[in-house]
Amino acid sequence: MPLLLATIGAAGALAVGGVAAAVLILVTGVLVFALQRQRRRPRNPSVSIPQAGERQKS
Repeated sequence: MPLLLATIGAAGALAVGGVAAAVLILVTGVLVFALQRQRRRPRNPSVSIPQAGERQKS
C-alpha cells in the first residue's frame, strides 16, 4: 500500500510539474512573440522601413 501511494504521489507530482512546465513554456512563448511583434512595428507609421535589397532614398 505505501508503495502504491508513493507511486500515485510521484505520478501526481509529475503531472502537476508537467502542467506547470507547459504553462511556463506557453507564457514564455507568448511573451517572446509579443516582444518580437513590438520590435517589428515601426515607431513612426508614416516612415516605411526599407526592405532587404531596397535602397534608402535620401
